[in-house]
Amino acid sequence: MLSPGGRQLDGAGLTKFFPGAGGSRPGLVMRITDLVLIQESSAGASVTYREFQSLPGGENPERLSTVVYDTTPAGTLLWRNLHETWVA
Repeated sequence: MLSPGGRQLDGAGLTKFFPGAGGSRPGLVMRITDLVLIQESSAGASVTYREFQSLPGGENPERLSTVVYDTTPAGTLLWRNLHETWVA
């Protein structure tokens, strides 16, 4: 994962990040819009989307994101990479 601020997190970094992040910002609402399928095949898919976050009394950052998925042998999607960029 590449965060909007340029921080890179590998698998180990994400494993540490997500458990601590869950529930850490009470009242946070996230909304995803403008989903665009860039590429799709039996091997996986790439998608872009716009993410809006709102927190009562806080900042309301907006991001553009690209995510890459691989298809597992079981036919499910596995999140491989996420690149987020702040919207100016």
